[in-house]
Amino acid sequence: MLQTVTQENERLQSEAEISPKEVQESRQKFLAELNEFLRVIAPHRAAWQQMTPAQRSAESGISDLIQSLLNLTMKVIMLDRDNEQLLARRGFLPVRHLSPPQAQQPHFVSGLYLRHATG
Repeated sequence: MLQTVTQENERLQSEAEISPKEVQESRQKFLAELNEFLRVIAPHRAAWQQMTPAQRSAESGISDLIQSLLNLTMKVIMLDRDNEQLLARRGFLPVRHLSPPQAQQPHFVSGLYLRHATG
């Protein structure tokens, strides 16, 4: 996921020509990867939440891993937001499709997790 948005960001920041088809394929690849990530992580997150505090404390490394995944996911989403702005500047994305800065959701990632949580 990070590699996909990073490559897209590098292409968008360069002066090279980019076709609308390339942009669409890159966006679709990113969304597929994000959906797959959420599908894979959801059962693990649910299992973690089902554990008692004593069980969680015995597996402290998992908490660190979950935090690392959340941080990485936030980094990917922020980079994707930058890519959307670059796409708008290049004319690939109408500005009306971008949310205004004041409408950005500070808890977007946790909302994604809640929507994709099972049970």
